[in-house]
Amino acid sequence: MQNALVDHDDRRGDMVPGEWRRGRNLEDTRNVNTRGHNTAIKQGKIVRNTLKHWVNSLAGYVP
Repeated sequence: MQNALVDHDDRRGDMVPGEWRRGRNLEDTRNVNTRGHNTAIKQGKIVRNTLKHWVNSLAGYVP
């Protein structure tokens, strides 16, 4: 028995879209009223770079 919610292939090998494509899926992932750029604060960049350098050093090496 085929699950109608998921995509599947027909007998000729063509893809048949599932019911999930017709619904309102992942509505919460839409960017609503987004303005400006994704900005990071200076201190956050410092922490990120500190971790990056530690992980890529001998001190942060994991055998």
